[in-house]
Amino acid sequence: MMIAAKNELPSPLGGRWPRSAERRHARGQQAIKMVADLRSKYGDHPEDFVNRLVTACQGGIDFSEVSKLVRKHVMYGSWISFKVGDILERVLECPINFDNASIFMFKDPREAALMLWRQKMDLPDGARPRDENFVIDEIVGYLKNEFKDLKAPPGLDRPIGLQEIETVLCKWKSHMRGHYPLFNDIDEIREGLDERWGSVTNVMFSCMPEGSK
Repeated sequence: MMIAAKNELPSPLGGRWPRSAERRHARGQQAIKMVADLRSKYGDHPEDFVNRLVTACQGGIDFSEVSKLVRKHVMYGSWISFKVGDILERVLECPINFDNASIFMFKDPREAALMLWRQKMDLPDGARPRDENFVIDEIVGYLKNEFKDLKAPPGLDRPIGLQEIETVLCKWKSHMRGHYPLFNDIDEIREGLDERWGSVTNVMFSCMPEGSK
């Protein structure tokens, strides 16, 4: 990870490894500080990052407590703390309570929830409610009801919940503002694995679904 953070080792095509837009903040000295912090906490046992979180979740835990634990790490903010909680609950089956977590959603899904509230109430752009948290909870409840016949992947063992709604809100907001057309992720990955990288990414390329182009 430190080799990647310093980005001094030439790529297979020569020159520095490119950073994707999604990782635009994890570079330079910030990336080095992040990895140094992880090394200071976990040394030669990086798996302990996950093991300690799983242990903390035993017996049940609110998402707010998971967020506090995750955000003790350098460059780990509200977005990644939500994603870590989501992965712990869905993939590792940790008993995390997200019932009251909507107020901990980061900026984009909160703004998307307010966009949907304005749309439903036929209010002008920029209108703000007196009690923002109350309105966001109302919108989350509305969407839970809209998706009540769907099950959450990958286990399909519970109804769609806050974690899935957070993703829907993020993508819907981007789509409504013209930044997230259909097939966006597939197209961007295909572009990232373009012909220049074909010699080292042919296996990944062969597994990619077709996009819009």
